[in-house]
Amino acid sequence: MLVVDDQIELAENIAEILQSIGFQTEVAGSAEEGLARVARGGITAVVTDFKLPGQSGAQLIEELRRRGERMPVLMMSAYTDEATIDRSRAAGAWFFLPKPVPLATLVETFESLAQQPVTTLLVDDEVSLAQNLAEALTSAGHEVVVTHSAAEALAQSRRLHTAVLDYRLPDGTGLELARRLRARDPAVEILFISGYVEDLEASRQADVPDSEAFQKPVEPGRLISWVQLAVKRSSPP
Repeated sequence: MLVVDDQIELAENIAEILQSIGFQTEVAGSAEEGLARVARGGITAVVTDFKLPGQSGAQLIEELRRRGERMPVLMMSAYTDEATIDRSRAAGAWFFLPKPVPLATLVETFESLAQQPVTTLLVDDEVSLAQNLAEALTSAGHEVVVTHSAAEALAQSRRLHTAVLDYRLPDGTGLELARRLRARDPAVEILFISGYVEDLEASRQADVPDSEAFQKPVEPGRLISWVQLAVKRSSPP
């Protein structure tokens, strides 16, 4: 794990805390130094400050994703305005924590990220439908996390193989949620489910390439088959 902050004493303090719960950690004082360290291999997660000398923490994440790096990144900042938080999340930050960093939250977050990836994130505000599809996937041996809004989906901390997203959500669209999930991890396989597949088709292909869409009502067997194939595609070699 790599901690990136030009306040080296703070970076070393966070690194020591993460070491105490079993993580191997290193520190870097800038985005450029952090990118060089990641390029040498062995880094599985990053904690970065937003404001850095040279490139920002958001630019650091964007460059990691451009290079195909999938590791989770946690952003921290003394600036907690909406623009800073949104910029961080749009870049692909998994989480945003204010400075001074709440250490209990930091530890809890990385303990969760250390767990095995969840097979599927299922997001649909039709509660009974979501439960039925989740039960079908679970019976086929897949681990499923169910949420009913985009905000709930982005708040969960487990890594994902696949995401099954309703097109119309109470706090946005499945398209925007998919873009955020792909910013976190470009390899997440995306399936949209909707009664309005024709409405989303042009945007889906332009905004979320390599995704698929099923018309509601979704046949559970077809969904299970899709998830099984998608997990194989999204799993690291």
